[in-house]
Amino acid sequence: MATTGDVVQHPTNLLIRCNSQFSGYAYGLRLYGSGQAMFQVANDDPRTCAKAPQTVVYGSGVVLNKWTHLVARWDGIGALTLFVNGKAAGKGTYSPNPTKGLSYSGNGPVSVASGLGSNLEFIGSISDLRIYSRALSDTEISNIYALQQ
Repeated sequence: MATTGDVVQHPTNLLIRCNSQFSGYAYGLRLYGSGQAMFQVANDDPRTCAKAPQTVVYGSGVVLNKWTHLVARWDGIGALTLFVNGKAAGKGTYSPNPTKGLSYSGNGPVSVASGLGSNLEFIGSISDLRIYSRALSDTEISNIYALQQ
């Protein structure tokens, strides 16, 4: 039986513009036991953070127990895209903090294959994890996937 687990996550303790304590993810990539992938980002938009403290994008196309290439991209402006095997599988919008970009506070490390607390630990294999300092283009993501085949 497949379980739900966090592939990558970076915790935060504050939604900065909302001035609200928050125990969740600045960003995270999760894989559900059903094969659905999820990209989540802390929602720091004062108009909506009280109702939805995270912006979530879902994507399908993951076949469990088979190598899958997952990419979560924020373009630095307002678009979130989740890619599965080199193709866009889900899209959403994100209102960044004008002075900080991604709403992140605290000094928590990026975690791989371990959920927040003891829940949602990813059970599986992870290979070639990359975190870039810029948004890759659709073509770059597709090419990286093609080279992994």
